[in-house]
Amino acid sequence: MTTASSGRTRLRPETRREQLLELGVRLLSTRSLDELSIDVLAEEAGISRGLLYHYFGNKQDFHRAVVRHAADDLIRVTAPVQEGEPLERLARSLDAYVGYVEANYAGYVSLVRGAASGNEDLQRIYEEARAALTDRIFDVAGADGVLDVLRLQDTPA
Repeated sequence: MTTASSGRTRLRPETRREQLLELGVRLLSTRSLDELSIDVLAEEAGISRGLLYHYFGNKQDFHRAVVRHAADDLIRVTAPVQEGEPLERLARSLDAYVGYVEANYAGYVSLVRGAASGNEDLQRIYEEARAALTDRIFDVAGADGVLDVLRLQDTPA
């Protein structure tokens, strides 16, 4: 790592990209995806717009990468604990999910709206995250016993 004469630190490309994604996710927690512009991120990161385009190509690629990073983060922080009864483990995971949505409300709403708007990329990311989260219900108790563990009856309703 070298330091430029302007006092800025030159980071490895992977490190810089990760830093920009984390900043994008942090900004997404307080604003909608539409409000998350290249200018805002460049200013917050203290870098040029050109460097952002170097890492992400265009605004849509940047948005897609930030949403993917946020979805991966949601999946990670809501991972069920391995100890405890199945319902207790599921409750902890659901509590983590609600906590994440509360802490990142604007970004979460933006993802849901983006997926509902017909944006195929956001729809795919949303569906992958939703599937990962809901599949955990079956992973906790096994596909055959999930209804028993959750004390649900399989009815047409």
